[in-house]
Amino acid sequence: MIEILDHLTSALAGRYTIERELGRGGMAVVYLAQDVKHERPVAIKVMLPEVVGEDGAERFKREIQLAARLSHPHILTVFDSGDADGLFFYVMPYVEGESLRDAIAAQRQLGIVEAVAFTRQVAEALDYAHAQGVVHRDIKPANIMLARFRVRGGGLGGRTPMVTDFGIARAMSGDASKRLTSTGLLVGTPTYMSPEQWGGGYPVDGRSDQYSLGCVLYEMLIGDPPFTGSSPMAVLARHTCDAVPSLRVVRSTIPEALEQVIFRALAKVPADRFDSMGDFADALATATEAPINYSTLDQSGPMASSTTTPARMPGGSSIPGRVTPGTLPAGAPKSGLALLRGSGGRLRAMLVGVALVALTSVGVASFLSRRDPAVMERVRLVVLPFRQTGPVGDSTLADGLTEEVISRLSGVPRLGVVARTSAMKYKGTTKSAKEIGEELKVSKLVQGTVKWKGGDARKATVSVSIVNVADEEQSPVSDFDASSLTDLYGIANAVAAKLVTGELEDKERARLLAKPTGNREAYRAFQQGNHSYNRSWDPIDVRAAVAKYEEATRLDPKFALALAALGRAHGWMYQLNIDATPARLVLARQFIDSAISLAPELPEARLALGLYYYWGKRDYESAMKEFAMVQRSLPSSAETFNFMGNVSRRKGDLRDAVVSYGLAADLDPRSHQTLFNRAETLMFLREFAVAEQLVNRVLEIAPDFIDGFILKATLQIHGLGDPAAARNIIDSLAARIPPTRWRPTGHHWDAGLFRIIDDNLASVERRTVLNSFGLDTSHHYSARAEAYRRFGKTTESSALYDSLATFMEATVKRHPEWPGAHGQLALAYAGQGRELEAVRSAERAAEILNETNDALDGPQWITNVAVVYARVGNVDKAIEWLDKAMRIPSRLSPKWLALDPVWTPIRHDPRFQNLIRKPPPLRERTGQVIAMDP
Repeated sequence: MIEILDHLTSALAGRYTIERELGRGGMAVVYLAQDVKHERPVAIKVMLPEVVGEDGAERFKREIQLAARLSHPHILTVFDSGDADGLFFYVMPYVEGESLRDAIAAQRQLGIVEAVAFTRQVAEALDYAHAQGVVHRDIKPANIMLARFRVRGGGLGGRTPMVTDFGIARAMSGDASKRLTSTGLLVGTPTYMSPEQWGGGYPVDGRSDQYSLGCVLYEMLIGDPPFTGSSPMAVLARHTCDAVPSLRVVRSTIPEALEQVIFRALAKVPADRFDSMGDFADALATATEAPINYSTLDQSGPMASSTTTPARMPGGSSIPGRVTPGTLPAGAPKSGLALLRGSGGRLRAMLVGVALVALTSVGVASFLSRRDPAVMERVRLVVLPFRQTGPVGDSTLADGLTEEVISRLSGVPRLGVVARTSAMKYKGTTKSAKEIGEELKVSKLVQGTVKWKGGDARKATVSVSIVNVADEEQSPVSDFDASSLTDLYGIANAVAAKLVTGELEDKERARLLAKPTGNREAYRAFQQGNHSYNRSWDPIDVRAAVAKYEEATRLDPKFALALAALGRAHGWMYQLNIDATPARLVLARQFIDSAISLAPELPEARLALGLYYYWGKRDYESAMKEFAMVQRSLPSSAETFNFMGNVSRRKGDLRDAVVSYGLAADLDPRSHQTLFNRAETLMFLREFAVAEQLVNRVLEIAPDFIDGFILKATLQIHGLGDPAAARNIIDSLAARIPPTRWRPTGHHWDAGLFRIIDDNLASVERRTVLNSFGLDTSHHYSARAEAYRRFGKTTESSALYDSLATFMEATVKRHPEWPGAHGQLALAYAGQGRELEAVRSAERAAEILNETNDALDGPQWITNVAVVYARVGNVDKAIEWLDKAMRIPSRLSPKWLALDPVWTPIRHDPRFQNLIRKPPPLRERTGQVIAMDP
């Protein structure tokens, strides 16, 4: 770069005085200079020699001629251009301000009104350029300047967007349609490139710029572009194959009409976008005419309805943001993947390969296209818990049929089916159809009644009907004989036939009519197993589920669905530490493999295999592949989206996890666990205000949810730095639920919540009673020992550290690969003054589990190393490890550091204080390697 500057300074002497570098990218360097003749500041953009190439002179002149003839208030015009002894450059006005990229980095999300205004102004500029025969081809935040002009009095006015860098644009005719270089360099930035810009099959015209600008608007509103990935090719594949994630899932104040406009601008097929940039700008104006209702923030939460009436376009046409077959032009491909076909239907095999590889490597958002209603209208419905009448008291059949119908209907893409978790909360409800419809954002209710005959549990009739929420009109489906498995298996098919317009696909009908077993007793045992499995995490229920699934498979050894459930239940026992032994994992895999050998595409079997990889092997990529297969088969499976979210955050793809949990919540709006997972993930991303809004919803749905209270208390520290508020929340929880009934909360004790809120010894002693407040033996020892040390009771502290060391040494022998054992042992050794052993144990815990192999739980062991180094007096190493922990999503924040007494030994070090005053930016995995030209 120094050589370029020296060369340019010499070549332009007398015309321009080069002052300093303003910025650089993959294609060019920009310098601030003074125009000697006109005495004005200018920006000189110099193309890198390797980009221009051997035949670049004529092409560069042609492209600059195109740019130079553009004159528009929102286009940064070209003053001058030339060849400075082999360095091709052009000169633009220098304006004060920042790039849109800088603004997004600083603000993360722009105001809705401002973002739309910027987009409309850029759209008008591009509409003008397109009329001149010029397509930009590289619209992105870095190429939009937010200029601020001097006003009367010398101050700076408001921000005005100006499009820059038409230097790589080309005319929409002739040879200009060729690539920029002969070396295969893409013209554009993958994060914002239209599918046709890299995949071929359609001409690249002004609608490609529209797609790119749609991506930019999406990013202004959400803080992230619609598609990110681990490599440029992965991102490009997602543009082609993936549905656009909902904006309202992340930001509920975005008007639905605006979301639909953006969806249309981001249509895969150019013909499905707006005809021109002018039409796009007009649609944006229409979509934001109504005032934005900020009072609805998180009232609908992340579960915006997908079935509301489309917004209307100027001229009266509806916005096909997610296009149905009826709105597609004749001959247009019916899916994004069809874009991979060129003229004549020739499959671009190489690009398909890239897309398929990307689907297995870029995270949860790459699978969302399978639930996209891009080629169909989705009817959103809930299957209410089936009621029963008559003398038989066993509700297993009624509950089992409810779950059966939900599961089967979830495989029909044209239906959006509310998950079992939310549906079962309406068991015995007296609410009206309209009330339920409003709460769940559904248009149809499926109701069923099991009518028992006498006292015979085998003799019953099942009556099913569908209720239209809008007018509460009830339409009967049919009556079914409960003694006939064929009849029971056919309920979902009969319901689907009433709800779905047109013919069902073969795969859809096959799932609806599947007969998993012909043995009625095996089917009953399977339903009983499901009942126990879904009831709670209590070991009694989990073991009962295993027993019933075993019974079902004994009665019918070819019952693949029961084999899959049995394998999953064994895996769940391992995950819950009911029996975390290798033998238990072997059992899990054995039954899962048996299920897959009988039914290779059975989604429940593939889900069980994914959970085996996730729970048992920490093989997140393999787990995600299996979940992808399940999601394609069951597009309404909230459970699958939840597991995708769980795996995404373990992988470090926390933004993907937030989206996945939002999709799960859309299908399961009364699931407090889904909302909690989303809130907790946002806490890791230090988005504390949004996290607290979500956790408030969690506690509305589940007012006795202990983890929800603890997370809310934690957020008082992170967001407000208010220990008193946190203490009040914990105390209110203790008054509501006796502390002896709390589930284990070790990670909250590890993080330091309780040592922050308890600022006196009496409070600590009250809180740290064994088996109270979620304390197990090791945390009882460590919490009390730390408190006694802090308050100067060294004798008591030493005794407890000795007890902790003895207990944890035995634990390490039994569980040598458990990071918690090594981490707690490190604290014990530090308390005993065994410095080398303390450090060795702490680093062993971080070696076993860290941010690279578990981005959710791993960071706490990195923090623990810093704690141990601080305890033993090695300030430099403590700061080093703490700095590392602060750079990754974790349970740390500046306010937390300022309040946690564990950092007392290093608190006055200037480096520690700097971590509080100027915390390093979070290093997130998602979207790290996406742009060829930043």
